Amino acid sequence: MSSNSISAASATAGAEVVHAGFLCDLCPESVHHEITGDRYKCLNCTPSFDLCGGCFLKHVQTPGGGISHAHVGHTFVRLQR
Repeated sequence: MSSNSISAASATAGAEVVHAGFLCDLCPESVHHEITGDRYKCLNCTPSFDLCGGCFLKHVQTPGGGISHAHVGHTFVRLQR
């Protein structure tokens, strides 16, 4: 599933799920927290690159959103649980 095929509504769905041990790689250090809601995992990156729904919408779904050029064209998968 490419990042372009994930809707804005799906990025905010499932807010009750906590992904224990997985931190959003783009949240500022002051709010660095375990991902709650949907987790977006880059399938092309090693080590793992994970985003929360808010950062996915802001940095991947938004054209010119400022995600590192290293992730442009990468495939993200939405993990709900």
